Amino acid sequence: MRARYRNLRLFADGLEMAQGCRMTLTARSGVTILPNLHRLKILDLSESSAATLSGARQIEVRSGNSILAFGRLIEALTRTSGGERITDLVFSPDFPLWQASVSLTVPAGMRASEAVLRLLIASESGMPLAAYAAMDYSPSRPQAFFGRACDALSLLAETVNADAFVSPSGLCISDRFPRNPGLFLSKADLLTEPIQTGSRLLLTTSMTSWQIGSFARVEWEGRSWTGRIVSSFLQADNVSGPWRAELELNL
Repeated sequence: MRARYRNLRLFADGLEMAQGCRMTLTARSGVTILPNLHRLKILDLSESSAATLSGARQIEVRSGNSILAFGRLIEALTRTSGGERITDLVFSPDFPLWQASVSLTVPAGMRASEAVLRLLIASESGMPLAAYAAMDYSPSRPQAFFGRACDALSLLAETVNADAFVSPSGLCISDRFPRNPGLFLSKADLLTEPIQTGSRLLLTTSMTSWQIGSFARVEWEGRSWTGRIVSSFLQADNVSGPWRAELELNL
């Protein structure tokens, strides 16, 4: 019987699919809105379900109460290999902003948070602003943005010493200044001993969706670190392959 901690659930536009199928997820995320491509391989998915998936818009992969990976569907291909029917999905949370273009001038004195909202509206991506947690200054000169929406938003975030990235709720602007950690990871959450390389801490954790951009405190056998989660890499096979989450913290 498959263990509960190996549970993966696939949702396409809110509809659960692929129940009982073997699935393998590979997902990499970071504090950026350059395309983070996630991949899901599904074995022996029915033809009707594969056809439904190919027309889907939004993909979400969950384990328990955690959203492990999500995003706009980019590609859905079904092939046969070694007698097995394999459906491959490629999706990305950042793709709507990568695909969209903007041409916008904002007046002098407009707050940065309002400029972000104007850029999202101009992008016509449907992406909401989920959080703005950065300095909200008002430049003394007009600003002009032209080109990809993701480049414009990244540039604006950089001017307030922050990063732009996409969460399940929408776009987040998060500053880089140290603050009290909102997450706590103990030895019980870690699968191996943390590895520190310079100002970076590498962790292998239980399969949970740790929030990118958050500040976390990590404790292991009397040692502790505090840093910001800047990237994650998930490998999740709901039968017998890899089942781990790797985090990178900037200390």
